[in-house]
Amino acid sequence: MPEGDSIVKLANTMAPALVGEPLTRAHLRREPGAARLKGRVTQAITPHGKHLVFSFSSGVGPPVGLRVHLGLDGAWYLLRRGVRWPRSPRHASVILSTSLHDAACFDAHSLELAPLESLLLRPPLATLGPDLCVGPPDPERMIARVRPHADREIADVLLDQQVAAGIGNIYKSETLFIERVNPWTLVADLDDDTIDRLYARASERLRANTGPGPRVTTRRAAPGGGPAKGLPRFWVYGRGGRGCVRCGSIIGSRVQGPQRRVTFWCSFCQA
Repeated sequence: MPEGDSIVKLANTMAPALVGEPLTRAHLRREPGAARLKGRVTQAITPHGKHLVFSFSSGVGPPVGLRVHLGLDGAWYLLRRGVRWPRSPRHASVILSTSLHDAACFDAHSLELAPLESLLLRPPLATLGPDLCVGPPDPERMIARVRPHADREIADVLLDQQVAAGIGNIYKSETLFIERVNPWTLVADLDDDTIDRLYARASERLRANTGPGPRVTTRRAAPGGGPAKGLPRFWVYGRGGRGCVRCGSIIGSRVQGPQRRVTFWCSFCQA
């Protein structure tokens, strides 16, 4: 599932091609109202956690909004007109075309077309926590959002988009490793300083990966650079059964939480 940094990259990639341009074609899966978007101008493409929100001019009245959530399998493609599509347009969840470009999304988890203000003022957007890709969260506010989940494991809470938006399975495992916190620790057993450090670190790593290049959480140089010399791209994610780069212990992997996501951790560094 794309995490918050990926959604920021998508918005930054598509905006130069779509924003300010009238739509020559608009198709939304199981949404007959999409036809009314033809001829309207894309005004903005904005990331909201793991959601991508498009704003279109309406001619008269308030702007129209389109919310797209990719889920586990969704993917966007931005193509020059006339370029062969990687998949048949018949299977697209969303198609937004201008005179020069086609933006196509396949296998979206959910999409919603409605007046923009309505989209922003109701779930799921209205119930999202602070977007960690926007900037570091306010410590007091973040602690206040986490504390009511005292009986939940911290790895599960990190994935909760209503607590804070943007963290996915990669940043969950990586943040816990960097801050040396065991994924199965209950929130009740964490002090405020640890909670603050976890969300501040997640925000810092997310924002460091919103620029060009592949995602790297072991980066020690400026954003956009590769991992530090001799380090893999990730500390623990996807490295189950390999040696920890800190201590050499074998990295574990196990399904965790109601979402059944695989957690990677070092049992020595995160004892």
